[in-house]
Amino acid sequence: MPHDPRPQKSEAWTSPYDPLLDDAKVLLHYAVQAGIPLEQPTIEAIATAQPTKIDWSSAAGSSLLGQISRLIDKTKPVTAASVRTGVRAAHAMVTTYRKSIISLASVIIPLSLLFFIHNGLADAISQDVKNNNELAVSITSTLNPSISSLDPKARLVQVVRDLPVFASTTRAIAGRARILHRMMPFFRITDETRPDTDFLELPRNLAEEDLQGATKIFELYLGKYQITRDYATRIRDMNGFTVGAVSNIKLPALYALLGAYAFLLRQLADTLRANTFTNSEIYSERLIIAVIAGMVVGLFSNFSLPQTAGLSPLAVAFLVGYASDVFFAFLDTLLRAFTTKSTPTEQGRQS
Repeated sequence: MPHDPRPQKSEAWTSPYDPLLDDAKVLLHYAVQAGIPLEQPTIEAIATAQPTKIDWSSAAGSSLLGQISRLIDKTKPVTAASVRTGVRAAHAMVTTYRKSIISLASVIIPLSLLFFIHNGLADAISQDVKNNNELAVSITSTLNPSISSLDPKARLVQVVRDLPVFASTTRAIAGRARILHRMMPFFRITDETRPDTDFLELPRNLAEEDLQGATKIFELYLGKYQITRDYATRIRDMNGFTVGAVSNIKLPALYALLGAYAFLLRQLADTLRANTFTNSEIYSERLIIAVIAGMVVGLFSNFSLPQTAGLSPLAVAFLVGYASDVFFAFLDTLLRAFTTKSTPTEQGRQS
């Protein structure tokens, strides 16, 4: 651990150069501990100097300033401020980052998992509705003698084979819609619009029905399916609006903030390794920039790089938070493109 002398400000300081001597003594302690070779005149001049006995305007004062400058050059990039800050302050910042990342993860992970399940259920509902719509058209065509070319027996066999699939898919749609409604109960459903699951059991003697009986069963099931389809699609669409708003605005900002913390942790590790760590307000500024960039990056549909062609929007948001310079470079390029386009127009007006 580097030496951390933390000298107190002296009331005897009469010159703006006096603090430099205190900084030089701190760097001298560090250089000796780190084994940095120094010239003997530099060591003697700084070690024996006393602020109250130095006339900085004299030749001796100028010589001492020269020795301090040589010491600072020898210990670069380490500064007196980074030595005074010490490892304890860095560990305190790591603890702060750790708490912040855990807080972010406690929000990001449940939201990401919830939206992943929601999107899977919504896609399954859409596919089942598409399949059942096609099957309903097929059954209707089979039951219509003016459309189907099959004989009555073959038509009955076809309907008896398709009705269980139709009923099973309808049950799946209703079940998935109920799960979506429990997960995100933002849409109020009246009892009249809730699907009735009692009808979803086919009669055991379905194979013994004639075409007229099969037609009645299908008409009953078709009406119930339409209620189920309406319920499921409304739940899917209403929840989809909320999921879309959160996943396109809030989640990218959170992922960008997570990327910024990843960058700061890497930067902190590098500065600790080089003993150049200092507290700086630039850390908080970078977090604010990451939030802003994460919120607006989704507004630019053409934000892409050759290396990010296959990345998801949330991965791009994380990248923007980790390397905000990439986002600023994109904005500068976009601004130059607008400026280039406006220049010929302005020239034409002047002419």
